Amino acid sequence: MGDDGGFDWWTPVGNAPPGGAVFSYSYDEGRASALARDDAALLDNFYGRRGQASPRPSQVIEFGVELTRGSDWLARSAALTVTDIIPSDIYAARKRLQAKSASNTKFVILQNRRDIDTLPSCDLLYAILSLRHTRATVLAQVLDLLLAKVAQDGLTLLRVPTQHKHYQFMLPGSQELGELDVIPQWKLFEMLNSKGFSLLLVQEEPLLRAADILYHTFLAQRQN
Repeated sequence: MGDDGGFDWWTPVGNAPPGGAVFSYSYDEGRASALARDDAALLDNFYGRRGQASPRPSQVIEFGVELTRGSDWLARSAALTVTDIIPSDIYAARKRLQAKSASNTKFVILQNRRDIDTLPSCDLLYAILSLRHTRATVLAQVLDLLLAKVAQDGLTLLRVPTQHKHYQFMLPGSQELGELDVIPQWKLFEMLNSKGFSLLLVQEEPLLRAADILYHTFLAQRQN
C-alpha cells in the first residue's frame, strides 16, 4: 500500500490461483437460489429470536457477486451497495438488477482503499468470496477494510474458502497467509475480533465446495 492509499489490487491469476487450488465449477442458478434462501432464512431466524418480525437492514454492502445472486433479495428491502474488485462481475450485476428495477442499488468497483473509505456505513455486510480470479491475500485485505464499515450492532454474513485439502496445519503461525490460497478460520476469527465482532455462527457450507476447497459460513455481530 502506498502513501496515496492505493493497493496493488485485482491482478487476475487465471482459473486457478497459485498453490494448486482447482475451481472446476461454474455459476449455477439453482445453487445460487438455494444459497439465497438459506441466507434469508438465517437472517430471519436471527432477528426472530430477538423479537423482530423480519430483518430490515437499512443499509447493506455486498462484496463479491460471482458465486451467488444475493443482490436479488437484498435489494428488495434495503439500500444496497454492490461492490467487487472484478469490473466484469460488477457490470453483470448492474445489468441484472437494472432489469429488476432495483432503483435503490449502487454499484462500486473497488480499486483502492479510498473506494472503501467512501462507502456508507452499513448494518449488514454480506460477502461470498471467490478465489477464481483473486488471491486470498487480496480478498483478506479488502474484507478487513469492509468489516470496519459495519455499524455498531450491525451484522456480517460471510461465506469464505477456509480450508485446502492439501494443508494439514491451519493454525496461527503454521503457515503465512501469503503461502495459502484460502483464508483459514483463525484468520477470519482474528479479523472479526480486531473489529469488535462477536461470532454467532460458524458452519460448513456444502453448496460452495470446490475440488480442493472447503467453505464455511460466518455470522457475526459488531459490538463496538
